[in-house]
Parts: sequence; C-alpha cells; structure tokens
Amino acid sequence: MRVSSSIDVSVQLDVPIEFCWLTVRLDDNQEPYEHDSCPWIDVNGRATMREVPAGRHSVTITERRIHSNQYADVPLCRIEDVEVAPSQHLRDPRLLNINLRGKLRVHRYEITDGDGHPLSGFVRFTRDGDRDFHDEIWFKDGHVAFLTGVDDGMHASVAVNRCRKLELDLSSSETIGKPRRVFMERGIGIRLALDRKLKLPDAPHDSIYLGVSEMPHWFETLEDLRTVALRPGADLGFNLAEPGDWKVIFLRSHDDGSGEPTVSECKSVDTTISVDDTGAGVTQLLDLKPDPDRWNELLTSLGDGN
Repeated sequence: MRVSSSIDVSVQLDVPIEFCWLTVRLDDNQEPYEHDSCPWIDVNGRATMREVPAGRHSVTITERRIHSNQYADVPLCRIEDVEVAPSQHLRDPRLLNINLRGKLRVHRYEITDGDGHPLSGFVRFTRDGDRDFHDEIWFKDGHVAFLTGVDDGMHASVAVNRCRKLELDLSSSETIGKPRRVFMERGIGIRLALDRKLKLPDAPHDSIYLGVSEMPHWFETLEDLRTVALRPGADLGFNLAEPGDWKVIFLRSHDDGSGEPTVSECKSVDTTISVDDTGAGVTQLLDLKPDPDRWNELLTSLGDGN
C-alpha cells in the first residue's frame, strides 16, 4: 500500500492576485495538469501539495505561464532540503508566509480604439535572455489582467486585428482603482493593385481571392485572414500591424458541382510585399506582380476543374 504525505505552503503578497497566476511546484515537476504536486496558489496565497512521497524535496513558487511554449513557468523562489516523513502533513516554517512582497506586479488594462470602443485580441509575452520563450493570452471586450515578476525580464505587446502592434510598459503595477486605458492605433494602411496584364477568372463561380494578415508577424494562424475577391473595382485595402515584409496569400474557389465551392491556397503565385512604417492617415500603394506563367496556369486549372 502506497503511503503519501502532504505539504502546506503559503505566501505573503502586497498585490491582489487571481487564481491560476501562481503555482507551487514539487521538485522539478513541470507537468501543468498535475495538480497534486503542482497546485495553484489560491487568491488568499495558500496551496497544499498532496500525494507527496516521503524523502527530501525542493519546493518552488512560480509564475504560471500556462499558454507558453513547453509551459515555461518563471520561478520566483526555491526552498531546498524539505524533509517529509511518511503519512505526514508538513507545515515547515520555511514554507509558511513566504515573503513575495515587492516581487510581483499586477497589470490591468482597458484596451480600446481611438473612439473608446472596447477591443478583443491577444497579449504576447517574450522574455530577456530566452529567445525561445513566448506566451500568449487572449482577451475580449477590452479587459485584460496579468501578473509579472519585478525582475523576470518579461515584455508584453498587444495585438488586435487591423491595429498597430502596441508595446506595453510593465515597469509599474495597476493594483488599485481603474485599469490603465490604452488606445490602439489603426494599422498601417496599404492598397494593393494587381498587374493589369493579368486576366481574372471568367466563370462567375470560379474566383480568386487575396489576403494579407492584419495581425503581427508572430501570429501564425490564418483562421481570421480577411480576403477580398479579385474582381474589377474590388477594394484591396488592408491595415497591417507593423512594417516589414508580408506575404500576400492567394486563394482559389472552384465550383465542382457539389453545391459547396472548394477553397484552397495557391502557393505558386503567392507574392511578398515590403511595407514601410508610415504615419497615420497615409496609405501606401503597392503593385502585385505574380509570375505571369504561373498565374495563367492557375486560371487554366480553374477552367479545367482541377
């Protein structure tokens, strides 16, 4: 029969925290869903580790970065040589009222557009000295709150569709009163023009669409990609989050007779554009010149139903 023990842990804080912001970790366990040996610290600053085997252990308090790559939690303090006896409920004085005052910052923001309307999007975190670290949290209706350590080297940027990327100042806390309001500027305006020498599909149900991501470069998913059908007079205007090189993605829609058109990416004609960091209200006009031979092959494939 397995005999296990438990360990009480408590921390002293000078900022209000939310549940799921701090954890206590037994030894080097980093399994995010193992709540016995890696439990959350509650809003009162308490946690209990259960199913602890007898022996000598370490206990670490961490900032939980639950969405980060490889769940790269950030350690705040570590207590070594915690001796646990069989069937013991341990209350080691070193693990009770651990002083974290002055070590944490709570950040609360209200994120709106220039007219004060609440926005939804993502906050992305990076960390000094760790190029592989990244973490993203999603927010909606303009409200976001999160925790950082005073010396954890964390940086945060806000991403909202069709808005410029915004770097947040994490040097101070928002612990009382109203959240700090930040305004997202409209993205860098561009307008695309397809080479006039290139033909467009003739069949009404066979269409070619193009799109450019209006989120920052790190945002890899294309689920929310806004696309525009290539037709005479189509508005090919986009608002980009940051300057740099951007891929223009072409999609084809073909009616195969099933009642639902099939849509697929046309990677052979994808084109890259270079976007400058222009001022507000300035729209850059950019020409698109896909390879003519590959473009004609694409039109032929639509006509052939391939």
